[in-house]
Amino acid sequence: PERLAELASFIVMARHGEKVYPREGYRMRVVEGQHPASSTRIREALARNDAEIPYLDPEVRRLIGSQKAFL
Repeated sequence: PERLAELASFIVMARHGEKVYPREGYRMRVVEGQHPASSTRIREALARNDAEIPYLDPEVRRLIGSQKAFL
């Protein structure tokens, strides 16, 4: 996570008016709104090795698997 924090700014979706708190050492942009995709649900589906994961492009899934990322 520290390496990513050095390289990237994170986009955080604030759903249902949730308060988003900054994390030291991380740059982020908060976007308010609704979207059915959820990084938590994607991680859970990856952990279960689901055959299909909504909102996750198959090429991105292959990259995640090859890099052991996102888990």
